[in-house]
Parts: sequence; C-alpha cells; structure tokens
Amino acid sequence: MISRKKQIAVWGIWLFIWPPIITTLFYKYYPTETFDLSNLVIFILLALTTAVFPIQINKSSIFPIFGVSLAVYLLFGLYIEVMFTQVAVVLVILKLIKNKCEHHRVALNSLSFLFVSILSAASYQIVGIYIPYRLMFLNVNIIQILAYMVTYFLVNQLIYYLIKCFFYGKKSSFLDEERNHHF
Repeated sequence: MISRKKQIAVWGIWLFIWPPIITTLFYKYYPTETFDLSNLVIFILLALTTAVFPIQINKSSIFPIFGVSLAVYLLFGLYIEVMFTQVAVVLVILKLIKNKCEHHRVALNSLSFLFVSILSAASYQIVGIYIPYRLMFLNVNIIQILAYMVTYFLVNQLIYYLIKCFFYGKKSSFLDEERNHHF
C-alpha cells in the first residue's frame, strides 16, 4: 500500500504522460491499411479470457497477455497493440483490486505497459534495420521477434523493480522470482 500523496502523484503522472503518447501513437502508427476486424475481435476475446481465467501456479496468478500482445503487434502494428494491451491490463487490474486504496495500480500498470509496448516495438524495428535479408524467412523475422521478447521481459522487470523500490519501498533483486508481471 502506498500513501495517498503517492497515489495522487501516480494519477498526475499518468494524466501528464498517457494522453499525449496515445495521441501521438494514433497519428503516427494507426494502420492506414484496412485490417480484418474479426481477427482483432478474436484477439480481444482471447485477452478477456486470459483476464477472467488466469493460470494459477504456486498461489500466483499468471495472465499470458504477452503472447497475445506480440501477435497483435505483428498483425496490426504498434497503436493497435498498445490499445489492446491497455484494455487487457485495465481488465486484469480491475479484477485484482480488492479495495479502493488500490486504484492507483490501474494508472501505474497502464504507464508501465505503455512503455513496455513502445520499447519492445522499438527494439523490433531497430533490429530489423540491421538484419540481412537472407536471415528472413516466411515473412517472419525470428531475430526481430526475439529482440521484442527479450526487450519486453527486461523492460517489464526493470519497471517492476523501480516501482517496488520507489513506490512501495521494498528492496528486491532485479529478477524477482515471485512474480510474472507487476499487476
């Protein structure tokens, strides 16, 4: 639990950062080509399912949003993936919140996964610039996908570590074994 002052600060930071970034992403990365809306609806239903029915391992809930968000990024691009992940994260957080004192977690996780999505996509694009064409096959570049996955994992861990230290005042190792995401 964090102080009321920190909760207000989290929402203030969210309000200052989230809307301008989402607006910029919309104008810069909204798909210009038409896409199959039925496929996106299927992914949204899959995200809803993962939010409602998490996997339970050792008394921890695991929400496999990452795999779905990677597929959404590859099929629909950054803006759609960000919005998809934001909706999924909010659904999961709302399911996990047990009292009104925890509503700041919505803003905290929203910002966290916004940065995770953007930095993962950036690593995918940057690595793609340096990959020789001969390493690409079946229109899928495994090295770019690995860069996305590694970045997603490391940025998620780093943000979780920073949140745990600065907001909750808990010291832990960078790669904390007891959690998968910072929900």
